[in-house]
Amino acid sequence: MQTEFIKLAVIFIVIMVMVLAKLKLRDAMIAAILMTVILFGIPLGDAAKLMIQSVYEKDTLLVVGSFILVTFLQRIMENRKLLERAEMALQRLSGDRRMVCVIAPVIIGFLPSAGAVNICGAIVDKATGKDLDVEEKTFVTSYYRHISESFSPTYNAILLALSITAVSTGQFVLFMAPMVVVLLVLGYVFYLRKLSKGYEAGEDETIDKKEEFKQLLYCFWPLVLCIVLVIALNLSVIKVLPFIIVLSIIVYRLSLKEVLDFAKTSVEWRIIFNTIILMMFKNILTYTGAIGKLPDLFAGSAIPQFAAFGIIMFLGTIISGANSMIVLLIPLAFASIPHAGAGLLVYLMALSYAAMQISPTHICLAIITEYFRVSWGQLMKKTIPVIVVFVVILTGYYVLLSGFGI
Repeated sequence: MQTEFIKLAVIFIVIMVMVLAKLKLRDAMIAAILMTVILFGIPLGDAAKLMIQSVYEKDTLLVVGSFILVTFLQRIMENRKLLERAEMALQRLSGDRRMVCVIAPVIIGFLPSAGAVNICGAIVDKATGKDLDVEEKTFVTSYYRHISESFSPTYNAILLALSITAVSTGQFVLFMAPMVVVLLVLGYVFYLRKLSKGYEAGEDETIDKKEEFKQLLYCFWPLVLCIVLVIALNLSVIKVLPFIIVLSIIVYRLSLKEVLDFAKTSVEWRIIFNTIILMMFKNILTYTGAIGKLPDLFAGSAIPQFAAFGIIMFLGTIISGANSMIVLLIPLAFASIPHAGAGLLVYLMALSYAAMQISPTHICLAIITEYFRVSWGQLMKKTIPVIVVFVVILTGYYVLLSGFGI
């Protein structure tokens, strides 16, 4: 078993080194596949068969299909400027700058687009004025924009994690919800509470709140309905999104040309190819049988199994990103920890989310620091204390869930 673990460690190190060398994740995963085949002596014929099967297997098709549908919905919302219009309605409806800084980025965050962080930046900058310094504005924008990424099944990482476990989407979202509340509260306690409620004098106070609410509903109903149906009916996103998209085409009166254009631009081949490569690596790693033997390695260890996996997930995500760690570590953790279920998935995915907020490989952090003209280090100064507190609370939450057998 020690020999097999060393082989897994070598593969893991290769991934991290390549990412640190600023090579593409795709290239790192291809190298990891080759290393797995060589180190474990997988016959080339079997390896080729596994890779071909990975392209058209159900899990791959579900992840890729869901991503394409989410991107299509994103194109509709961008084209109709629904996000910008929703921000204005939310501002007028609430009259509370703190609510705007929280709600608008969180809802915009349901769309998996790195470019959306700049929309959030403009909203936060306008809402906070001179009451937050530029480092705090950068943190608030990045932090609240990514909270949706911790639990929303509109994200590829969540879809990927759910596809390789037996945990349902509804279970995951339900048990992640308390941690989402913790994230919302921590951002307020650390920074937003210093922000006064109202906007500066001179704002137009003749507001028809009924009309503003209608505007907000008009802009956000596709996202809200999607999440409600997924949770309430315990359905996968790929089953819900076609219905949402058809309704959106009707409600927003898209022309045939617009539908065809959005369909074309929703197929982002780079991301699809990366997803397929990740699924290939998952299947080849599973084929080795090393995953099923991992529990023996931790027998008698002084570190609890969940904590050991948590540390690896957190540090590995900082270095190599979420997707590679999800594919590499979650199957190992679920094979090693008895009765693993929704609680363990919430724990590992929340740690992955937390790690991405301080990862230099996270593209959104590069975009938002450039927007506000601050350094990555300045953003980290504001982010790390919040993340440390979150991880401590998360660990206690997992212990509680595991005590109830969740």
